[in-house]
Amino acid sequence: MTVPGAVHVIEELVRRFADANCRGGTVLDPETARACFLAGAQFIVSPALNLETIACCRELDIAVMPGALSQVRLFRRGVPALI
Repeated sequence: MTVPGAVHVIEELVRRFADANCRGGTVLDPETARACFLAGAQFIVSPALNLETIACCRELDIAVMPGALSQVRLFRRGVPALI
């Protein structure tokens, strides 16, 4: 989350543009993923492969796109190809 107040920005975007697909980006931990979800984000993007963040997103039933060089790396860490 590189934008100051990013979770609030997500809340405002969802409120103003109900049809827009909003995401939480540069999410590094499960707490931030949960905050983005609660703000209305429809999916999460992360530059890193954090298994706790992936587990949190799966629990919340929200799509997550973790950073990894390949699907093989995800698979080796126990992450299914379709998250």
